[in-house]
Amino acid sequence: MGKELRYPFGFIKEKEQIFEANRLIREIGFTSKLINAESPVGNLSGGERQGVAIARAIYNKAELIVLDEPTNNLSLNETQKVFDFVLNVKKSNRSVLFIGHNIYHVYDISDRFVILDRGEVVHQLNKNDISTPEELMKIMRDTIGAH
Repeated sequence: MGKELRYPFGFIKEKEQIFEANRLIREIGFTSKLINAESPVGNLSGGERQGVAIARAIYNKAELIVLDEPTNNLSLNETQKVFDFVLNVKKSNRSVLFIGHNIYHVYDISDRFVILDRGEVVHQLNKNDISTPEELMKIMRDTIGAH
């Protein structure tokens, strides 16, 4: 975690740190008993590693969590885990900025969409204004094609 729990004089509060890490693991939706605060991150899947990064942001009291292409190179199962993490974060009244190119990956978990063209905001939409991912893709093509 980013900020270690420490006693005066710098000694780490190991029991408290393990307890807090295990609490966060459950909060973000890890349900496997095989994953705990002492599991080496190198042994985790890509989706689980993204979960650890999200847990770290929660621990550090981040109000906004920025995820830039977090599902790249992940299996479908790992991608679903990342989506579950994002939905749990949203339920805890935190904001998530999910940057991605695959509309189908982000449509279900998004509340708003911002379309960029060469770094410039060219369109902003609320999910209530769009009924399907295909409709969003058409708006993107029309917006970027006209820009």
